[in-house]
Amino acid sequence: YANQLYKSFYSYSLDSAMLYVKKMKKIAKQSGIRELILHSEIANVKVLYQHRNDQYAIELFEAIDTTGLDSDISLRREYRECGMALYRHFGNQVKDKALKKRYKKTCQALTKDFMEMDSTTSLWIRIRSNELRAAHKPEEALRLMQSYWENKNLTEHDKSLIAYHIASIYRDMQDREGMKTWYAESAIHDLQVPVRNELSLYHLAMALYQDKEYTRASHYIKLTMKDHFQNNFETRTRETVEALD
Repeated sequence: YANQLYKSFYSYSLDSAMLYVKKMKKIAKQSGIRELILHSEIANVKVLYQHRNDQYAIELFEAIDTTGLDSDISLRREYRECGMALYRHFGNQVKDKALKKRYKKTCQALTKDFMEMDSTTSLWIRIRSNELRAAHKPEEALRLMQSYWENKNLTEHDKSLIAYHIASIYRDMQDREGMKTWYAESAIHDLQVPVRNELSLYHLAMALYQDKEYTRASHYIKLTMKDHFQNNFETRTRETVEALD
């Protein structure tokens, strides 16, 4: 029953978003204000992406007339963030090699432009940290993330993402205690938000299982399963099965 309720609410939420996007587009068109039109078009792509209307989302994004985009920093950031999410996701999903290469190249170009903008957002910090990790500089990446963690304006969602990222850096450094501590920190904040994006509990359970802390591992695996079924997270199916293997 809880799962049915979730599905109904999730569908209602997406349908409501689509309805308001249509109203937003109508008002923007009537106003003739270029910035509002761009905002409405980007919002439309985001909702289609959430509806998993993948190809149509890409087509609409590529059809956006970007005239006047660079005059508004927040609009420019929003456009890049939307494109990065789209091309990264579809680049991983598509099987055609030429298309995969094109999506990857487009994502890299958008990311490069995004990184040249202001460095105050959570996404910018995480991308920069990943660059440092790729350059085998985990200590620098850790200092960057822990410094950002002190930001008092972080939302619960931001805290979950940042803590998860810090845990991943400790994993790179083979510091298991630090890794487990920050996976737990991420899970605490992840459980405070209605839409959860991370697999903190899963990774924490796996780490505990590998360290032969079977009772605690079993507890977190059960929480992961409960989280999975109640929230219908289809993208978590493979990871959850691995946790029980």
